[in-house]
Amino acid sequence: MDSGKVLSTGEALGLGVSTTIVGMCTVFAVLSLLGFIVYLIQFISGEKKNKPGKPAHGPGATTAAPQAAPEGQALQFSPAQEEPAVVAAIMSAIAALMNTSTDRLIVRSIRRHTTWIGAARREAQGRRLS
Repeated sequence: MDSGKVLSTGEALGLGVSTTIVGMCTVFAVLSLLGFIVYLIQFISGEKKNKPGKPAHGPGATTAAPQAAPEGQALQFSPAQEEPAVVAAIMSAIAALMNTSTDRLIVRSIRRHTTWIGAARREAQGRRLS
């Protein structure tokens, strides 16, 4: 293409569309190649994806074993519902409140209580009306 040549509107549009199509095909090819490489790495390492309904097994999996609660200081915990960091934060807060160690607490269930949410809404609405 000559640098001094001025393209008509149709030629410029055609060149732009063809450049866009070539770019999109290049990106699609590279992403497909990366996806295949990830699949190949998983296949070689022997790792399998867990299906949503099945529990995880292995060193990173967390399972809750039923234990007896000492001195009635037990909460109920379901590992499928909460992350371990949330559970640790709640346990440390309870231990600090009770002036005890977290070793003596067993979490069996954590449930979100909607009463606090409703109270906060009523309080916010009361402030707007006042």
